[in-house]
Amino acid sequence: MQGMPLRRVSLCFVVFALALSFEFGATIPVFAQAHAQDPSTEHLYPTRSVRPTGDQTTFTVTLDTNWLDVSVDNPAGYEYTGTITNIDTKADSIKFLRTQYLPCGWTSSICFGTNCYSPLTDSATYYFPPNVPTSLIIHLFPSFSSVPLAPVMHFKFTSVNGPVADTMLVVLTSSYTPSDPHTYRWQNTVFDRTFTGPNKHSVQGGLVNLTCAADTLDIRAHAVLPTGWTGKFCVNGDVCAIDSTIRYAFAETGNDTAADYRSVSLSVTVPSPLVTTDSAIFYVSVHRESGTADDTGNYRFSIVVNPVQNSVASGESDARAGVMVINAWPNPLLARAKLNLDIMTDRDGPAQAHVYDMGGVEKATFDAGELTIGSNRIALSGLAIPSGEYIVRIQQDGASSGPVRINFLR
Repeated sequence: MQGMPLRRVSLCFVVFALALSFEFGATIPVFAQAHAQDPSTEHLYPTRSVRPTGDQTTFTVTLDTNWLDVSVDNPAGYEYTGTITNIDTKADSIKFLRTQYLPCGWTSSICFGTNCYSPLTDSATYYFPPNVPTSLIIHLFPSFSSVPLAPVMHFKFTSVNGPVADTMLVVLTSSYTPSDPHTYRWQNTVFDRTFTGPNKHSVQGGLVNLTCAADTLDIRAHAVLPTGWTGKFCVNGDVCAIDSTIRYAFAETGNDTAADYRSVSLSVTVPSPLVTTDSAIFYVSVHRESGTADDTGNYRFSIVVNPVQNSVASGESDARAGVMVINAWPNPLLARAKLNLDIMTDRDGPAQAHVYDMGGVEKATFDAGELTIGSNRIALSGLAIPSGEYIVRIQQDGASSGPVRINFLR
């Protein structure tokens, strides 16, 4: 194609794009992405099949699939997987160049083996030894949309040091069909929590605006409390009310100040003595001002409190193995992305995630929900902190995980 006029190359690409749209039953829309390469250069890319032929091939790329349905919310995102192999007799560096058309709030990143690049990196070069297959993983993190979408990503791979100028263009597509009418979502929220003993007990979570436009949510809580108990409902820690509407503005999703996320807390104060198990129930209604009736949700929170036990069974030990974070991704972490944590624990019960700066000063605390014995996965979002390096620890019932170091980017 190198000698082909640019007009004919452009026509070939248009035919190729139309073929994709027929294959997946939808016209492929074009979206702006701030970090993407200039799409006007796309028609200049030489292309070849992902199944190479001829003697001019120096590397191969195989993919398990080049299309994914990303309609179901998945905190861990989605992965296109495959392998890339330098088939030359000598080591070679292969460069990738990404051009993507992703909607607002969507991100992607690429990994060669265990070497993963930031979602902001559109171009880089990686060194490949000869005849060693290396895993190729392209992560796609979709976000909310109120309309069906069919985003497209282009990855151009080029041999840098090979005996020939070998180039391949891989096209990845996805489809998204909205299923939830709500344009907001609860994040890191536990709706039922059990405590022990008279005291002040709290449940925390958050609401996030999923749209790419600023909006206002009307939030109203009604509490059903046992005699003598008092309850409190607060949004962002500064506006509190029971049986009256709290109106709070939310910025568009992925904004630089993290104002698309607002913390929500419900608390009860239980007087002493407490002789039997009792509970407080909060009914919370969330309504989007500019939405429809379908965009209103009603939610039930319960806070159960047990009396303190006077004795411990003979021979019972409180020793425990503890809690551990075994994986954290993506890293670096963008402000609009979720931090995914794989956690192992030896005990059921609530946990909290604490974020510290490198000087040991706590910058944020999140409710990590109810962990169960064994393996757990949680997703944290809404970090209202500046760019920099931070330490994350998980705490559960007196045990603390080791430090997890993350690089946070705004």
